[in-house]
Amino acid sequence: MVAVKVFRLETWGAQKSLIAECNALRKVRHRNLVPILTACSSIDSNGNDFKALVYEFMTQECAAGRAVSSAGDVYSFGIVLLEIFLRRRPTDDMFNGEMNITKFVEMNFPDRIPQIIDPELLVEQQHLCPQTRVAMKEKSLECLLSVLNIGLLSTKPSP
Repeated sequence: MVAVKVFRLETWGAQKSLIAECNALRKVRHRNLVPILTACSSIDSNGNDFKALVYEFMTQECAAGRAVSSAGDVYSFGIVLLEIFLRRRPTDDMFNGEMNITKFVEMNFPDRIPQIIDPELLVEQQHLCPQTRVAMKEKSLECLLSVLNIGLLSTKPSP
């Protein structure tokens, strides 16, 4: 299965966008980014330039033999949020058997979140006065709880 991104070359900046995207993706390797299989450049039936990128397209649902769906996209979004803020992958050794990244966050939510998130997210700003540092840490934690809650809600089955 592939995904095709067609560039509307009549749109201002599209050519530049195509080149920038190719240069960026050529240098980046990450398990959550799909590779470009090929680039197409041709003339369409009206005589206009046609350029497209063809990406490998594989979703978690496809790998599991399920149909692609919006619900699956929401679920994947939730998992990615949890991965980013915990700085852990769903494939970490600690997630085995019944334990997975979602259950781990649920078990620790909300009281133990400061102990399980990426520690760099709550780094104190030493140059600030103590009251400001405390207020910033509280606000940061409030924001993190909100984002992690979105991640958890996104991984719930639809009602």
